[in-house]
Amino acid sequence: METVKIILNHRAGCNDQSYWKSEIEKILFRRELHFVSPHNLYELHAEVQDAINKNMDLLISVGGDGTVNTMLQDLANQKIGLLVIPGGTANDLARELGLTKGVRFALSSYLENNITKMDLIKVNNRYLATNGGIGVPAEVAKIANVIRTRYPLTKKLKSQVYQNLLGMKLINPFMKYYHLKIEFNNQTLFVKTPILLINNQPTLAGNSRVSNTTVNNDGLFNLLIFNHKSHLKMIQCAHSMGKGIYPASDSDLISVETKQVKITSMDNENVSFFGDGEIFPQNSVYDITLEPQTLKVYSLAQ
Repeated sequence: METVKIILNHRAGCNDQSYWKSEIEKILFRRELHFVSPHNLYELHAEVQDAINKNMDLLISVGGDGTVNTMLQDLANQKIGLLVIPGGTANDLARELGLTKGVRFALSSYLENNITKMDLIKVNNRYLATNGGIGVPAEVAKIANVIRTRYPLTKKLKSQVYQNLLGMKLINPFMKYYHLKIEFNNQTLFVKTPILLINNQPTLAGNSRVSNTTVNNDGLFNLLIFNHKSHLKMIQCAHSMGKGIYPASDSDLISVETKQVKITSMDNENVSFFGDGEIFPQNSVYDITLEPQTLKVYSLAQ
């Protein structure tokens, strides 16, 4: 009999957990199901390792991108497949994998054995699956995490939380610019920018379009730098992306497909880096590399 471990978001209400459990039991009734709801990172890591050590057939995450990011650190290069059922705020990975139409629809990817391998990006010693970066997006992620913890009902706003916070940050005439040294593809750039993104997929925070070419299984990731000298043009660029339109004609955008980049703060300060909506340990230098075909996932993406 196939064994499945289901990790439920502990921040969800009892009604939500009951619904998810009921739906999963109806569809996977012929499998041996193990439902758990870890209350901290230590418990979450332990549950993932338990599934790996017991050679379980499937690991299901019912939660958001942050939960998945924690699980990635143990799941990279493992045999067990991951199925993501969206239960978070932005649900960027579930969206990219085509799994946002409900529990039954998502589980059909497992029943139909639609499994694939995706690339992961390694930032210093930590993996990310979707998007990350420095500057305004990291500041927004930090604030959003605080708001979700203090005011759980804001989760119902989904990706709108990020979009509203981003809008507030962008109109601030005193936003911080980061002086960075960027090394990639035998090139070196020195930039002062409020936004630098590392993208493993074309969309961020819901439908914000940050690339037209990036996919999560091509052996490359996207480096995107906002190099605008005009505050207004930068706002217009971000607004276009937020509407799902990538401004390909914007000459102030630096967009590069690469396998590796090194980012160094020229101000000799530790800067925040976000990945999958989570804040990584601060550093003044970020070595970013791509590890191809690292994670087994179930997908219904076209």
